[in-house]
Amino acid sequence: MDNNSTENPLPPTVQVSSVGPSSGTTEGNVLLFEISLSAPAGEEGVRVDYTLNTVKNPNQSNPNISGRDYAVIGGPGAIRFAKGETTKIIQVQTFDDTTDEFDETVSIRLTSALGALIESGGGNQAVST
Repeated sequence: MDNNSTENPLPPTVQVSSVGPSSGTTEGNVLLFEISLSAPAGEEGVRVDYTLNTVKNPNQSNPNISGRDYAVIGGPGAIRFAKGETTKIIQVQTFDDTTDEFDETVSIRLTSALGALIESGGGNQAVST
């Protein structure tokens, strides 16, 4: 066996970060989260599962509810990277409502990955209401 062999290279790492808008957002706008790989996806591609959550303000009696306050455009659950891809964007639509609420924080949490190792499990964005 060759000492310089790359028979079992380590898979790329995957992380999520908030990418916009930079000045914060208000209800009715779209939040952007970037899912990125440290190296291009290999021959088999990469699958990353995630959840969409909100961080509840302790003073808030009304929790933020998926489908009422926000929703992932294209549906929640998983992102797939084809061979050679390194970046995907998750878009979260926030809904403008008339309910008087505290500011909300939407969070994407990476829960599992196939073909990659999770480096950073979450990204947050605040929504002014």
